[in-house]
Amino acid sequence: MRDQNLNTVYIVSAERADKTAEINELTTSILADFLRRSNVPHQRLLGCYQGVEEVSFLIHDRTLARKVAVRFEQESYLILEVVQVGLIFERLATICYIDEESGTDGLQEKLGRLEAVSEAEARACDDWTFNPSTDTWYVVR
Repeated sequence: MRDQNLNTVYIVSAERADKTAEINELTTSILADFLRRSNVPHQRLLGCYQGVEEVSFLIHDRTLARKVAVRFEQESYLILEVVQVGLIFERLATICYIDEESGTDGLQEKLGRLEAVSEAEARACDDWTFNPSTDTWYVVR
């Protein structure tokens, strides 16, 4: 796989706020089936982006993250990179917008650190991620 770095992961979604719940279920199912059939390692997540809950997927391949974002007409995908600060490892979040005309990576905006929080604290924010496999809620600060 190109652009694969196990210290960096990407969060992608097939859902859109301007689509119906039925359409979003269908596109999520199509993406999940593709990842499974293609043997792409992934984790299913629940998240909230700009106040709208959505199913998303954590993957390890940036090229695939970009292709998914373009295919499902997403404005962006999230990059989570592990960095070492002294003796501590942190996961930094960057949003990568898709250039609509070229279908390539556009502007990248550093958002902050991904931090584990309580469910109540996460749900009080417009943007959060929940990993059901670890029962952990996250926000970016």
